[in-house]
Amino acid sequence: MILPSIINVAMTALEAVPREYEDASLALGATATETWFKVSVPAAKSGIAAAVVLGVGRAIGEAMAVMMVSGNVPNMPSLFQSVRFPDHRRGQRDELRRGRSAASGAVLHRAGAVSVHHAHQRRAQFLPQAK
Repeated sequence: MILPSIINVAMTALEAVPREYEDASLALGATATETWFKVSVPAAKSGIAAAVVLGVGRAIGEAMAVMMVSGNVPNMPSLFQSVRFPDHRRGQRDELRRGRSAASGAVLHRAGAVSVHHAHQRRAQFLPQAK
């Protein structure tokens, strides 16, 4: 279910490319396909990358929600039988899992922030400067 969100954000990034860029490329003799791949896609590259990062983050978030609801159990319980952990080191494993989850979340958050910042910088580069 992440593909629709990736496509939506990527299409928004592609639609944000100024029409003048494409018109100029076509006026210089490029075909529509060349214009698409050599002008539109490179101009929207940061937006497309942000779409992929957001989509992957959403997929990981949805997977984490399922894992939290299921109790993050490494083995499947039998019907009408509770899950038991005979291991006395369960507390250590839980701490390691929490640490890894927090680290993964921090890395995804930082990657998303960097991609959004990069997209804003690239967009500001193409906006006309006020005099």
